[in-house]
Amino acid sequence: MRMLSFVYSKEISYQAMHKFEPSFFSFISAEPVHRHTEESMASTMAYMQILSALQNDAHNHFRSLIATNLLRCIMLNIYDKLKRKGKLDSDTFHTRKEEIYSNFISLIMENAKRHREVSYYADKLCISARHLSSITKDVTGETPKQTIDEFLITEIKLMLTFSDMSIQQIADYLHFPDQSYFGRFFKRFTGMSPQSYRKKEMTM
Repeated sequence: MRMLSFVYSKEISYQAMHKFEPSFFSFISAEPVHRHTEESMASTMAYMQILSALQNDAHNHFRSLIATNLLRCIMLNIYDKLKRKGKLDSDTFHTRKEEIYSNFISLIMENAKRHREVSYYADKLCISARHLSSITKDVTGETPKQTIDEFLITEIKLMLTFSDMSIQQIADYLHFPDQSYFGRFFKRFTGMSPQSYRKKEMTM
């Protein structure tokens, strides 16, 4: 048997699969083996060959960014095939907790720009904040607040990396009270300012 594999960090996986619907993750968790068609195998192998060449190109300033985008292409290709086959539906979830967690993530994707309080999402789901906390810890090991903040930080990182918006414009878009608060929020999770993060990503 011959195997080709690659390993990526949690941060890169978050960025590559940002805003994928939760049913996708539930499906690949339950069925981790994906059987490609000849067509999808050819495209996936092409991506893998580029990733392999990129790994050997140690002096490429944008190696991390290119790898993240290639990983997103690979996962989007699988995502598309699962959606077209109708495998990402309500039957994807094996427990009521998974279904509630999926609805929680969908709400975050729709509302995190304005609402970051756990109580807001618990109210929308018609459950208590304590019950929501119990569900997220059972499903992912995280608190609801950690889930909300991780989503928002990933969103900010992508905007700093791929958009031409200024730091102030990003802060306004995400409804932070001011740029200073936005900077403190980002630094608390990353250890660097938004400006420093943008500069680092552009010179990697």
